[in-house]
Amino acid sequence: MTDQNHHDDLGTFAAILNSRLAISARIVRAKSFALQCVGWLIAFVMMGTGLVIAFWGYSTTISPVPAADIAANAISDAFRRAQIRTIVSGTMTLSPDAELTLAKDQRVKLMEGDLPLRNSSRSS
Repeated sequence: MTDQNHHDDLGTFAAILNSRLAISARIVRAKSFALQCVGWLIAFVMMGTGLVIAFWGYSTTISPVPAADIAANAISDAFRRAQIRTIVSGTMTLSPDAELTLAKDQRVKLMEGDLPLRNSSRSS
């Protein structure tokens, strides 16, 4: 009877130990599944955030106005604001009936005695 009880006790102990190990293994698998799900969630959130930021960045580069119009307006504004100052020297021959017109705030300096000038009645 002692021998039989000994085998029963050993078998019971092995069964209890086996069930506890099985429960521990299931707990570890559940934890690993949860951590894997969290990892996938983080990966999808990061990919989604990256896509949203990429689309937002791309949308800021697109304009309803064509790039050629923007460039043309920028160049015309630059020419409009530019101030050109120059000094011209030399000899210039004009026909006797030629008229010169100056733009607003434009000045011409002539050397004394170099050019006979006639004042037109239409000049202001």
